[in-house]
Amino acid sequence: MIVDCHAHLVPASLLDAIRAAHANFPSVKLIEEGGSLGFAFAGNKPTRPVSKPLSDIAARLQWLDTNGIERQVVGGWLDMFGYEIPAEEGLRWSRLINKHLSRIAKEQPRFIPLATVPLQDGARAAEVLKEAHDQGFKGAMIGTQPKGRGGVLDDPSLLPFWEAANGLGSIVFIHPVFESGDDLARAPSVLTAMLALPAVAARLAARTDELAVLQTRENGATIRVTSILHLGLSVGQLQYLAELAKSYEFEKPGPAIGPLPGPIAPQYPANSS
Repeated sequence: MIVDCHAHLVPASLLDAIRAAHANFPSVKLIEEGGSLGFAFAGNKPTRPVSKPLSDIAARLQWLDTNGIERQVVGGWLDMFGYEIPAEEGLRWSRLINKHLSRIAKEQPRFIPLATVPLQDGARAAEVLKEAHDQGFKGAMIGTQPKGRGGVLDDPSLLPFWEAANGLGSIVFIHPVFESGDDLARAPSVLTAMLALPAVAARLAARTDELAVLQTRENGATIRVTSILHLGLSVGQLQYLAELAKSYEFEKPGPAIGPLPGPIAPQYPANSS
């Protein structure tokens, strides 16, 4: 069986539910843009809007069939996790996202959903993770900054979440966020994917390893982080960077370079960061 282990999904029903229940989320500003929906959390600048392929189930299934992929692991869209909003509001927000991810996975069993949790509060994140497992989720996809544009995953306040994940045997997919507070992440999209996200992920890997060691030493719990996404560069990416370097002399741009090499050819948009 071939399984695509990294994808994002935003059911259209979730977007409709957010519009209908907007009054329940006073810290979330909805931004309608060209038929897509974006968000601004707690007065911060707008996130990237939800692209249409993230909600196009028919096109997604056709893409899976075309590529001979039988199952797909899907998490939410990182730009709408809302870690910046108050914890109790974040709990309701995560539950709403999970409700619709669970529903679409039951309608389309080829999708293996990962829950969203309110990572801004470790105890509430643990509560939502336990609820998610009761609903059939196998784990969660989380961002690298539990405070939105800041925070670290080895913060002691998050221990309830990590302990719950350990006890439940959760899959924990750790995904760099676009607005990480790192200047690298504001690079053009191709460079962000090749340089910024692996850099953020590498720093995270070191901290997460330290967290696991600390947990084991202090209370015997072993934290198993299943995947840190966007960690590392492919041979194709390195080849592309080498060609890119030839086109620049210090900061002065040179001639345009050709298309991306095969190993990093554009994938189905739903697999983008």
